[in-house]
Amino acid sequence: KGPTRALAEQSKVSGAGVGAGGRATVPVFALDALLPTHCAPHIFAVKMDTEGAEILILRGMRDLLSSGKIDHMVIEVVPTMWPSYGISPAEALAVLNSTTTAGYAAYVLWDGKADNPPFNIDGVSGRLPHPAHLNCTGASSVFRRVLEWELLIKNRLRVRAGCNIWFTRTARYK
Repeated sequence: KGPTRALAEQSKVSGAGVGAGGRATVPVFALDALLPTHCAPHIFAVKMDTEGAEILILRGMRDLLSSGKIDHMVIEVVPTMWPSYGISPAEALAVLNSTTTAGYAAYVLWDGKADNPPFNIDGVSGRLPHPAHLNCTGASSVFRRVLEWELLIKNRLRVRAGCNIWFTRTARYK
């Protein structure tokens, strides 16, 4: 056992095609155990859409995050699903705050389904220009800096919706 099973022995996932009961047991490993920082290459981007398991994954990649080897992450954050993984809002808050300590700036990407204009999410800045200075429209065109994780989490729980967060070490938008 030991550090190679740092997060959990197993996890239950559900979804289409998983089996007759809609559930399967799969092994789960901490990324820090599978990819120690001294072996990790530079990683340009990580994308996570794990329907609530993102906090467990971030917790299991603390060393990798603090190593500075990952430039960007786009993570769907789904607070309404955290209880099914045994994650409290307080624990999630601590993990999300640790990304800032590791040197990441966080930006909410506009969610057209849950956040029809006007974009009204607590804990984020006003609208920012497109990072590539493009005259874009659509979901990827609106960025807002995360100012206060606690307010953002409370908002997402209140409206029962997740949101995509872009974490970046290399870009800063005011």
